[in-house]
Amino acid sequence: MTTSGMHDNCLTRLQSRFERLAYLSAFQIAAGRRGTGWSSERRWALMTERRFHLGIDYGTSTSKLVLRDYGAPEGDRAFILLISNGFRIPSGVTFANDHFNLSLTVPDRTDQTRFESVKMRVAEEAIMNTQRFHYGPKPSFPNGISARDLSVLTVWWLISFGHCAALNRLANTGGGDLVMGMTMGIPMSFYENVRIRDCFLQIARTTWRLYRHEGTLPDLAAIEFGK
Repeated sequence: MTTSGMHDNCLTRLQSRFERLAYLSAFQIAAGRRGTGWSSERRWALMTERRFHLGIDYGTSTSKLVLRDYGAPEGDRAFILLISNGFRIPSGVTFANDHFNLSLTVPDRTDQTRFESVKMRVAEEAIMNTQRFHYGPKPSFPNGISARDLSVLTVWWLISFGHCAALNRLANTGGGDLVMGMTMGIPMSFYENVRIRDCFLQIARTTWRLYRHEGTLPDLAAIEFGK
């Protein structure tokens, strides 16, 4: 698939491989410490854990989020997350007054700059602009900022929405200790290019580290669950 509206979840296999390796390593370390298996505290933690998985369709102009609740009382459930009464979340970034706005344009400002198609500009940067993917207006980024930087901020923002939606789900369906996973899709044509694929893999890893170590970004819109 080469169009922005038909993304393939190409990073799933790589992400799953890393998740399996991380899980096995954690299991081996814990078992080695205890000698014969898990401690009673760890067994209790596993019993109270509730696993969610966030699927990110990172789009050129808009993105979409699907949240899967593996421990739902009614059984495994998946939801499209609705933001401001719609499932399409703007992927563009606005820069105004030395601040980035990761939602829509900042109202009542004439000195703002809107960066669209950031994903396509990331792909161009990854291959040193030897191929063109973005054909619209291309304003210059602020000094020291790259398309990859804005992509990291945007995906971190999307993960934050997923995290808040999972917390809301927990609060209304029996609780539990949140354990979140994430995958992000890219077009097949990007996946087949090693440099572009590696760049987006690094974006996914960086955003996940930021989320795990720094927490979520502030809420910027109301979150609802679709069917």
